[in-house]
Amino acid sequence: MSKRKQLICHYCKELFDRETLIQVTKTKRACSKCNDTIVREKNEYKELIDYLCKGLNIKAPSGFMLKSIEKVKALGYSYKDIQWTVYYMACIRKMFLKDGCVNLVPSFYQEMCEYRRIYINAMNNKVEECKETIVVKHTETRAPKIENTRLI
Repeated sequence: MSKRKQLICHYCKELFDRETLIQVTKTKRACSKCNDTIVREKNEYKELIDYLCKGLNIKAPSGFMLKSIEKVKALGYSYKDIQWTVYYMACIRKMFLKDGCVNLVPSFYQEMCEYRRIYINAMNNKVEECKETIVVKHTETRAPKIENTRLI
C-alpha cells in the first residue's frame, strides 16, 4: 500500500496531507487555519498603512515609519491595535501626529483600551449613565489631520 505523502505547515509545524495545504509562496505551504491568519494580517497591514498615509497626508510611508511599525509589532501588538491606538491619539486625545507616531503606541495602548472599554460599556448600557470618567491631559491643542473614521 502506498502512503499518502504528508507535508509540514511552515507556520504551525504540523503535518497535513498534501491536498489540504495551501501554497502561500513558492516554497512555503500553510494549513487553512494559518492561511486565514496570514491573509487577515496582510489586510490589517494594508489598512494600517492606508490609514497612516491618509491621516498624515502622505503618499507612501517612510522607511522610518515602516521600521517603527515592525518594532511595535515585535512587542506583541497587532496591526489593528496599532491602528486603534493611533486613532485614539489623533481623534480622542487630539494630538498632532507626525512620522514617529507609531512609536508612541506602547505608551498609549492601555489608556486606549480603558477608554474603549468604557465607551463600549456606555453604548451597551444607554439607559444607565456611565459614571466612570477618564482624565485626559491635553499637551497640544492643534487639530488632528486624521479623518474621523470610525474604528471603535
